[in-house]
Amino acid sequence: RALRSSLLLTVKDTFTDRPLSVQALVLEIDTIDTIPPPRETDPRTGSLARLLLPGTYTLELRKEGYITRRIQFDITEDDLTRIDAYLVPENPPEPLVPYPVPSSGEVRVVLDLDEVSHVKADVYDIAGRRVRKLLDGDLGPGYAIVRWDGKDDMGEDAGSGVFFIRFRIKDRKKVAKTVRVKR
Repeated sequence: RALRSSLLLTVKDTFTDRPLSVQALVLEIDTIDTIPPPRETDPRTGSLARLLLPGTYTLELRKEGYITRRIQFDITEDDLTRIDAYLVPENPPEPLVPYPVPSSGEVRVVLDLDEVSHVKADVYDIAGRRVRKLLDGDLGPGYAIVRWDGKDDMGEDAGSGVFFIRFRIKDRKKVAKTVRVKR
């Protein structure tokens, strides 16, 4: 019966949301002395499924070019435990700089917040008209990604051209320029 207990792990890049092939090592188990061998997540999906005995586990996720991450979780009898993990690259994108530029798809901007902060983000066109409200809420601490899909507040394509993303983070203001090109 205990072998019906399992883990489904999915690992992605924090900034691109792409699946990662990582080495998953069990470092510690509270119920048994035998540590299972390391496994690799699938490079296409970033996923790994394995049967585990019930208990509390410490798992380490390793990938060259990324900061190693440890996760502690519980496996319960006859249950599936799902973990969606994100790894941060050793050299993350520069905060408050849109990428990719130019873009024909989604534009992303990384925020690196020291504490919980109220963040507002709006997109403006070259004439200064607000195109889209992206965010008005509390985030952090840590990394957050603000995404713009190239649409206006009505859900219509904003078209090609130069756009500005204006951020207000607590008492700081920052404007970031981006360029959209139609496919």
